[in-house]
Amino acid sequence: VQGLYQGGLITILIYNFLVYLTLRDWRYLLYSAYCLSMCAAMIAANGYGRLFLWPEWAVFDRISQNVFFSLAGASGVAFSAAFLILESRSPPLYRILRVLSLMQLAFALLFVVAGSLTWGISPIIRAHLIASVITVGVIVYAGLRLMRLRIADIRFFLLSWGVLAAGVVVAVLHAFGLLPSNPLTA
Repeated sequence: VQGLYQGGLITILIYNFLVYLTLRDWRYLLYSAYCLSMCAAMIAANGYGRLFLWPEWAVFDRISQNVFFSLAGASGVAFSAAFLILESRSPPLYRILRVLSLMQLAFALLFVVAGSLTWGISPIIRAHLIASVITVGVIVYAGLRLMRLRIADIRFFLLSWGVLAAGVVVAVLHAFGLLPSNPLTA
């Protein structure tokens, strides 16, 4: 199952990167960066990174999942803003998403610094989870605003981000101990 998931992400990554090379539309490059970061985060989460990619880097392994999820957040937010064409459709929401994308990059850097100095990263993880819920909420809100303007294909965007938002909320509730630990919440 892990191989199918990773293979699917890698396939989407390669496809979107090839579309970027063909069309030179940077939204496809942003989406490719999102897929690459998510794939790396999942490899780190299931332990394959430690086994096959960075077996000698114990310090990096401790923070790798968080770093890659932060990078996925940054690229996912940037992709969303570009896909929704918020710079011209809603400049205030565009500026908010730019700040949220930079905040995700700052979390990635903070995880690297905290990991290299052997700080406890638990408070940073909790802050990142809360920031991620806010970020996904703002993206869904932006999509809903554009849906009211009857922008084509927003329904598909909202469906995909809605599923991701549900996953983020479950992950946060699980991390804070508000949901029991079982295969569904994990």
